[in-house]
Amino acid sequence: MKAISERRCIALGLMLAVTAAAQAAPPSDEGNELAPSVGVNFGDLNLSSAADQKVLRHRIETAAGHVCRVTGLRAMEDVAVSSACYSGAYWGAIRQLNELTATKRAGAAIAATAVVIKAR
Repeated sequence: MKAISERRCIALGLMLAVTAAAQAAPPSDEGNELAPSVGVNFGDLNLSSAADQKVLRHRIETAAGHVCRVTGLRAMEDVAVSSACYSGAYWGAIRQLNELTATKRAGAAIAATAVVIKAR
């Protein structure tokens, strides 16, 4: 019985380590071109508004959950893989928004009104 508990603790620790590593640093944009993706429109939002920023974050979180199939997971391996995918998709969108914001601050006009959420 003690050996089973130790194995469960080790498995849980490994899963948490993988999840923490996936969330610690945003992954690169390189990835599979065939991975599921979805566009998130923000053309209707005023990104200077805190309320609209919250709406956009919610849209990104929902889209990341959709492309990474976050719901209905049972096996620990699936949870770890889905968590890493979600983190990569979320941070990829945030990176796109940061690049657009930097371009706008530099005085250049931007035509983009959406970011692409891609499974990673």
